[in-house]
Amino acid sequence: MDKIAYIWGFTDTFLLQPRQATMIPSTTDALMRPLPIRWLPMLMLTVGMILTSALYGQDEPIPALRYQQMIGTGFATSWFKTEPPETSELPDGHLMQTMVDLRKAGFSNLRLRARADIYGFADIITDTGAEPAQYLDKAAMERFLTELERVVTIANNHGITPILSWLHHEAESRASTQDGENYVAWWSVVAEYFRDFPPTLGFNLMTEIGIQGFGGLRVDPSLSNEWMRHAMAAIRSTGGNNATRNLILTSPLKTEKGLTKLESDLFNGKHILAEWHRYASGPNQRGGNKDWHGDGSPEERRILLDAVATARQFQQSRGIPTWLGAWMPWDNANASLDQQEINAFATFFTTTLASQQIPWSMNELHAVYSIKDNQWRKWVRTGREHSLVINMEDVMAAIEKGRKKGENVPSKDVSAIRE
Repeated sequence: MDKIAYIWGFTDTFLLQPRQATMIPSTTDALMRPLPIRWLPMLMLTVGMILTSALYGQDEPIPALRYQQMIGTGFATSWFKTEPPETSELPDGHLMQTMVDLRKAGFSNLRLRARADIYGFADIITDTGAEPAQYLDKAAMERFLTELERVVTIANNHGITPILSWLHHEAESRASTQDGENYVAWWSVVAEYFRDFPPTLGFNLMTEIGIQGFGGLRVDPSLSNEWMRHAMAAIRSTGGNNATRNLILTSPLKTEKGLTKLESDLFNGKHILAEWHRYASGPNQRGGNKDWHGDGSPEERRILLDAVATARQFQQSRGIPTWLGAWMPWDNANASLDQQEINAFATFFTTTLASQQIPWSMNELHAVYSIKDNQWRKWVRTGREHSLVINMEDVMAAIEKGRKKGENVPSKDVSAIRE
């Protein structure tokens, strides 16, 4: 494939030249002569592209509710939270096998969290006490987009729904005017680059809105609404499949409680979803008290049941499908849960969400699967001090048990699993 040419503007925003079609060896020619082994991954990509086109159509818009169903269950990744990307040294075959293994295990989405301070606008810390200067790292952005294209293409071609998610904790906390402009500029260039990619690719406008320091997006929900509003307009203006691509808003307060803080004008168009978190770092121990004991007390279970009921109420009243973008079955902070408690929580959590047809992505793929070895992990150390070793095979079995149990709840009513 020819090297992609970039047109960089003289401002902080930039655009890319129209995408050129990837040259793929003809499968007809390949059948006429012995197939070199080195061509096998490319041939698999070709077949995958044909299947993707047949299933969804290259330009056929996907309604938001249908997209919610396509998300299903899957994992968040940290592939684009490091420089270089974690996937960059892996051959296509490893990524293909990862997607095959995920599909075989019944999973269907990957949340591709991307650090915009590494791939985009980085800070230059000065000693003047003034706001940090920011600059666009064009070389890093080029590497990011090129590798992201490869990952998105392989995921699409193997039935895995890729969801790109913006992440920049410093910008969220600082929330300056320049941070907001850079946020929109980042989405503008990403959207331009992927404007003609299949509508199976979704854009999650923010990974989460956390609290660091004082002020910022979490303290003032109107700011996150404003940022997302401008980003949506910028993405839609690039045309192509972006005119109807599914855009996923983020709860201004991170959890389901913040969904109602999303301002109504954000829902004026079609192809809009909303994302929220619960137990992103697992059921933690807070102030000496655990969030989960044994099989879960009625009060502990009600926290999740009420959260799901709130998300469902939001979806029904606003007509906006939701997705739980981050959860974890173990206590990733203090390792306060034992194996039995982890398994019980995993089953209850997945049963609850499956019963309400709410898709999810678990934190995170690396904890359960090695993309370098293409193997599901068995024993994993958890907690910030890595103090507890858990049997991940048992955890995954508990998750699958919950998914099947929830899917079999006849009424799809949360009240049916309160006991």
